[in-house]
Amino acid sequence: MVLLSTSPTFWLLVVLWATATAVFLAKLSKRHLVVLVILLSLLLLAALLRERGRTPDTTPTVRLVSSAQVTVPG
Repeated sequence: MVLLSTSPTFWLLVVLWATATAVFLAKLSKRHLVVLVILLSLLLLAALLRERGRTPDTTPTVRLVSSAQVTVPG
């Protein structure tokens, strides 16, 4: 599978999520830790969805040519 996103915003959020989880793991109560992880996960998901929406459309297009536009030499 290709990397989900290579944007700096995405990786910054990943680093912030991992750092905050590691730093507060021992300092917060379980309730606060759960709330923090949920909020940071939602923030990460929102960033992923925003970056995914920016990808260009790669759907192939088909052009129809009318027979009246085609000229046959001769």
